[in-house]
Amino acid sequence: MGVRALVAAGVLVAGALTGTLTAPGAAGADSCDSAAATDFNGDGHNDVAVGDYRANVADMVAAGAVAVLYGDDEIDDGDWTTLTEDTPGVTSGPSPNTGAASGDGFGWSITTAHVDADRCLDLVVGAPWRDDGGRVDAGAVYVVFGSPDGLGKGRPGLLLRPGDWGPAQTGQLFGWSLGGADASGTDGSAVAIGAPYEDRPPKSGDGSGSIRDAGAVHVAWFGSDGAPATRKSFGQDFKSFPGIPEEGDLFGWAVLLGSTGGNAGQRDLITSEPFEDVNGEGTNAGSVSVLNDISGPADKVTLEHWHYGNIDVPPVSNGEIGYSLAYVEDGNTRYVAAGIPGQTVNGHQGAGAVKMFTSTGSGLKPAELLSKTDGAAGDRFGLSVALAGSAVTGAGTQLAVGAPNANGQRGFAQLVPLANPDQSVRLEAGSAGVPGSAAAGAHFGQSVAFAGDRSAGGALLVGVPDDRQKVTGSIVVRPFDGKPSRFVPDDIGIPPADLTDFGGSFSGTR
Repeated sequence: MGVRALVAAGVLVAGALTGTLTAPGAAGADSCDSAAATDFNGDGHNDVAVGDYRANVADMVAAGAVAVLYGDDEIDDGDWTTLTEDTPGVTSGPSPNTGAASGDGFGWSITTAHVDADRCLDLVVGAPWRDDGGRVDAGAVYVVFGSPDGLGKGRPGLLLRPGDWGPAQTGQLFGWSLGGADASGTDGSAVAIGAPYEDRPPKSGDGSGSIRDAGAVHVAWFGSDGAPATRKSFGQDFKSFPGIPEEGDLFGWAVLLGSTGGNAGQRDLITSEPFEDVNGEGTNAGSVSVLNDISGPADKVTLEHWHYGNIDVPPVSNGEIGYSLAYVEDGNTRYVAAGIPGQTVNGHQGAGAVKMFTSTGSGLKPAELLSKTDGAAGDRFGLSVALAGSAVTGAGTQLAVGAPNANGQRGFAQLVPLANPDQSVRLEAGSAGVPGSAAAGAHFGQSVAFAGDRSAGGALLVGVPDDRQKVTGSIVVRPFDGKPSRFVPDDIGIPPADLTDFGGSFSGTR
């Protein structure tokens, strides 16, 4: 497919972010009992984590870093700090398997979950290019525990390695994608880890050997003490899966954990394979898969497979269904958004679209197809997506969509109220009060997320990792009840850097 080679080469073009800790994080409460929904330090204010996977750590090129905003009364106020693989508390201590190394890409992917039971939110960070036991680019995932003193200041973190599930593979990129879930019903808290470049066996009876880059998802469940309790792996070689693993499908490209069908007390895995070839639908058509009740017995797992053949969207080659995924529960309805950035719209190839799905607990049902009627070829609308419910927006479920390749790769983001898509708002640098200056190649909208809640000024976050004014990258914060603001590393106390990807990933709401 060429994707791994392209990204792996790009990750080594790094900047100069140095050091492991900048401005001290705001002190939390005495305990986490009064923590807000997305609160790492239990002070009652929502927090945000921002990834920069290409940041240097001292002389280690592209080791990666995560900037954390410990929020205050407003989501865009508070203190910033920086985490790297070298930060005390990120793992349990120095060993041959821990510590920053060039090219690890720490911060490429981020999710959150209440992994243990102390009510402070915990941060999960992927480093998909980290070597493991001599396996180059096998990947790793870090669980950094929240505490009243901040991330990594309480119990030591965990390092999750592909070898915990089976033999590590060179180039499997374990940690490419992440999904987190709190304990619910009979399920403990869980983290889903995508390894889209993992080689997988064929289905039973289909021969021997392995299928290159078929992809897999590895899931860990945790006890109330935060220790891993159960591990499982899933791929298209799974016995009941409706398709078969093929070279370059990249199953696990995007992953979510939700509750859309099956037993309401068990989590479901939502994942995508955007480079899957589907008969009659074209090459790299893509698809989205749902595996219901994954914590139960294998023979009780039920499956859904969504592709051009059953979502009522005209098929195109290189549509890449599921390139991005988002999930939210709002009231009794669950929503899933699947980006299709290669979709042809009004004759414009690669203009892009987003397919919505809804569920009230009995499985997903296809809903609206959202696109820009004036979209241009190559905009790739839907390359990034995020969802937020009424608790964040104050005005119903809303979708955020990034189109970072539009207008000479200046990019834009679209904020869409699902109840009234015609009232969507377009955001781009230097327009309609959005700070920054539009510039070719900035990739405004490369990542999008929601943060905070309505009572504390919920907001849309937009990543501008190739900001041409600030080559460190930047993020734009657009509150639902205030004026947009812009953060760049050297203005918030983080050492400035060249050619990094600040804003490449977010933790956001859950």
